[in-house]
Amino acid sequence: MRRLIIVVLLLVVAFLLRARWLPMVAYPLLAPPPQHLDEVTLIWVHSHDGRNFGGDGVVERTASLLRAYPRAGVIFTQGWSSRLVEIGVIPPPVDILRRALAEYQIPPERVTQIEVVGYQFWNEARAMDAYLSEHPQEQVILLTEEFGGRSHAIVLDAALSADNSRRVEILGLPDFRYSYHDWWKSRAGVKGVMVGYLYLIHTIFQPQPVQPIRRLSLEDFEKRIPDVPESGP
Repeated sequence: MRRLIIVVLLLVVAFLLRARWLPMVAYPLLAPPPQHLDEVTLIWVHSHDGRNFGGDGVVERTASLLRAYPRAGVIFTQGWSSRLVEIGVIPPPVDILRRALAEYQIPPERVTQIEVVGYQFWNEARAMDAYLSEHPQEQVILLTEEFGGRSHAIVLDAALSADNSRRVEILGLPDFRYSYHDWWKSRAGVKGVMVGYLYLIHTIFQPQPVQPIRRLSLEDFEKRIPDVPESGP
């Protein structure tokens, strides 16, 4: 009976103090906070799917940083290319980014896109490594999802040279619906933590793709569509 009372009391205390210890559950998902933000010369914006930017509020935060550091520019990379972009339904994300920043009086020439060979963030990091090797004066801040910060940091440490890795820091952007401080208050926040840990575990064991992903071209995709049999009279 005494043990049961102790257990119940501990559960009650844990529940009452949840706002203090539950944020620590998500702490391993976060990237270390930037230490050289005042030295930034490039703001790195990226897209995983060729449609959306990595992190909520990317445009607003980018515009804020560009205003704070007028000499800084924007570098854009993307992994997957969207079929909707390829067939002309929606514009490329770099064009969307330039137009959105133009509403904050940020000229489009401050946004530069570098080409990426491959479809995963590893390939984006390798492209950035090559770029930084040719531009040793640049100090980069990567904007990405808050709960994907640590995973991206692991990939960057593996993909970048030691010198270039020291010049790239990560700024995690919280989801509009939840953050590190209150993720347990919503179903979306709980799901975000679970997905973040799955991605982190996978990245720890495999930061680099084992083999390149071959994406079907539109022609190959059409060839795989079975012919519809003709209906009889």
